[in-house]
Amino acid sequence: MPTPNRGLEAAAMAKLAVHIQALQTLLAVLPAGSDIARDVRDGISKMAKHVPPGEVSQGVQMTEAQRALMQQRQQGPQIAAMRAAQMQQAPGQSGGQPQPQPQSPA
Repeated sequence: MPTPNRGLEAAAMAKLAVHIQALQTLLAVLPAGSDIARDVRDGISKMAKHVPPGEVSQGVQMTEAQRALMQQRQQGPQIAAMRAAQMQQAPGQSGGQPQPQPQSPA
């Protein structure tokens, strides 16, 4: 069995804590009795047992949240360029495949 790398494990726990916090924020705006709210709540409870409160320091959580936000900002222009390229395609076309042309009666 491989020996765990404590540094990587700590970084993963920090990421998990940040994502659990984001899911809790999301849960607050979902309809209380909906299926998705129930599933998100179940997922949070299953994941949160691995990162109990106080397990990951606030400083580490903040650093991870800032890193994730910076990564999103860096990817923003790339995502915008991809969306712009998709919008330039003719409506209804996907994957560059031509649509069949209607045949006129002979």
